[in-house]
Amino acid sequence: MKTPSTKKRGLYVSYNEEQNGSFDEAVQLSNQPGGHLTWLDKSLRIPEKLQYPTDIIVRLTGQERYFRGTLVAIKLADNLDPNFALEERSHRPPVWRDRDDKVCPRPNKEFKSVFFIRALRIVPPPSEVKDRPKPQGPVYFEL
Repeated sequence: MKTPSTKKRGLYVSYNEEQNGSFDEAVQLSNQPGGHLTWLDKSLRIPEKLQYPTDIIVRLTGQERYFRGTLVAIKLADNLDPNFALEERSHRPPVWRDRDDKVCPRPNKEFKSVFFIRALRIVPPPSEVKDRPKPQGPVYFEL
C-alpha cells in the first residue's frame, strides 16, 4: 500500500458540454446545502495521492471558462456496489441521469473512480493551471 502524499495537490479536469450537457446544472448541485456532485470518471485515480478536502479545477472544453471547487473525496470503483450510480442519482445533473437511465453505469466497466465535489464556482484562469494544456484526463497540480 502506498503512503499518502505529503504534498498538497489538487485535481485538474476538463468537461465537454457538447458531449455531456451544460455544466451549469453540475455547478448548482455542488452548491446545494449539504449536497455534492457525484462525477463518475473512466480514469483510475489513487485516492491516497491527495489530501482531502482539496481543490478541483474544471476547464470547459473549447472555452476559456474555468470552475474551482472542493474535491471532498475520491472513491475507487472496486469498493462500490453495482448500483452505486442509481444510489447517487440525486447528486448527478439531469442530463447525466438520463444517460444513466439508458445504461446504468457499472463500477469498473463504465467508470473506475468517483469524485465527490462541492462548492463549484466560476473563476478566472487559475494560476496553477494557466500555462498547462487542456487535460486529456484528470491530472494533479501543486497547490
